[in-house]
Amino acid sequence: MADTVVEALILDLLEWLAIADRSYEEAVFLQANSPHTITADYLIGAVPFTVQRNIEVSPAFSVEKQTAIEQLPYHSVSKIFLQSRKRFWVEEGLNGFATTDLPIRELWDMTYMQPGTRGILQAYPMSIHSRRVTVMSEPIKSLPSGG
Repeated sequence: MADTVVEALILDLLEWLAIADRSYEEAVFLQANSPHTITADYLIGAVPFTVQRNIEVSPAFSVEKQTAIEQLPYHSVSKIFLQSRKRFWVEEGLNGFATTDLPIRELWDMTYMQPGTRGILQAYPMSIHSRRVTVMSEPIKSLPSGG
């Protein structure tokens, strides 16, 4: 792989502006508010579609790929952690991993196979349930366990 690709991978916080002629790969990006162009045998642009939607590509992607880029939905997902002094779920014969139709959606034991007695459960609320969590005030999100 060309040295310029390696160089491009380690540049700080690139803001991609355009991907040009596909006979070779050329990218124009901003670094420190100054436009730069790199040319290489291959160019890998790993950006979310929400970012890709604003990047000029020439020649254009196929109709199918452009449709996917423009229409792929994204959903909110949050992580909620609950720490306990002991892993009460293990005492009840449970492993701490579950899926449910409740707003928490998934539950994971983040201390599985870890030494110690404290436990941490992680929940993954999604969509509207995630958005409800993210708009909560900080005091509500960080309620003390009371013990």
